[in-house]
Amino acid sequence: LWCLSPYVLQHTMNGMETGLAACLLVWTALYYLTQIRPGGAGPRAWITFGVLGGLGYLARVDNAIFLAALGLDGLLRLGPREALRGGALAAGLALLISSPWILWCWGLGSPLPESGPAIRQLSQLYATLSAYSESAFGSVGFCFDNLVILSRHVLSQPLAPLPALPIGYALQEVMPGTVATWLTIAVYALMVGLVRFGPWRGALRPGRFPWFLWLWAGLLLLAYAAAVPGQWFYDRYTFGITTFGLVLAGVVFHGVYETLGRRRFAVYATVSLLAIAGAFTHQAVTVFGTTGGKNVVGYYDLARVLRETPDLPEPIAVIQSGVVGYFAQKRFIALDGKVNSEAALALRERKLFTYLESQGVQFVVDSYPWLVELLLRECSQNEARPTLRQGPLQLAGEPVGLGVFVQR
Repeated sequence: LWCLSPYVLQHTMNGMETGLAACLLVWTALYYLTQIRPGGAGPRAWITFGVLGGLGYLARVDNAIFLAALGLDGLLRLGPREALRGGALAAGLALLISSPWILWCWGLGSPLPESGPAIRQLSQLYATLSAYSESAFGSVGFCFDNLVILSRHVLSQPLAPLPALPIGYALQEVMPGTVATWLTIAVYALMVGLVRFGPWRGALRPGRFPWFLWLWAGLLLLAYAAAVPGQWFYDRYTFGITTFGLVLAGVVFHGVYETLGRRRFAVYATVSLLAIAGAFTHQAVTVFGTTGGKNVVGYYDLARVLRETPDLPEPIAVIQSGVVGYFAQKRFIALDGKVNSEAALALRERKLFTYLESQGVQFVVDSYPWLVELLLRECSQNEARPTLRQGPLQLAGEPVGLGVFVQR
């Protein structure tokens, strides 16, 4: 399931921190379950645990939620005395390892990275394009819909063989929003019922899939639904949950084998594998067979156009500047607030054109045309607007982005 999944391949080969963060999550959980949770761990074990925790936090700061779930399990499992004694050593070492990064962020105004507020800023713009108004951003309904979208991302991956997979894909690809909301709830209720009372019940008896993983997954989904609702990143945010979900799929599959017997299991396994093969084929076509500005291929196409278009005034402003800037071989200014604090301030104060003018920018472009339009429309409300001339950039007759000339 892991080695053949296009979803896994996409996120472990995308040059981001995603694969490293998942590796450290699994490593930390495995070490905790084998060396810490049974009790009687010595200082060396707690030190190793602290190092893994600190490295996990450095990989992705949202791994702090995972460490908090481990801490709660340790308190309940080991008792306050042992958990606090060993946990203090591990936590102190984890804090020491991650302190340079925390202090660096603190010097910029907060112990947490700038990426959180920056994604919220872009999410607010995204809300104006979708079914929400700016005033609805952050409301209970907005957060609930985000939670449903996150859940659909998790369900649409090949986690538990057979039941979740086809229903998850239907939820993601076919169903409208309101119907998908209630079907998502029904599917989760079905899954819980099968695991708790159905033939899968025996699958979780040998050691039980640790409860703190369920707690962590739920808290992580809630945090992203409410605090950092970057819907276009949800596929990557849920990668850690999918990683443990694949482990759970193996546990459940083995339990079903022991419960059903060979003949009935052969039918179950055949249908499951056909469903998984269909899902993988669908994923492969979606991830690797299309561009649409959703992966590195789309950014590369935009970079090619910029590189081959003469006389574009530099620097060029672009939101996703990493891949585009590397391949286009031109001078860029990033408008992504996660990597450019000055741009983040301009977006927040709705003075984008003033910032562009201060940087000598006359041309704005990105693979996401809607984002360029929103940035220029929504983030320039507190200033006089210059003349804009815009049009799609094309590659072999197909639009690959929107370019906007800013002229005084």
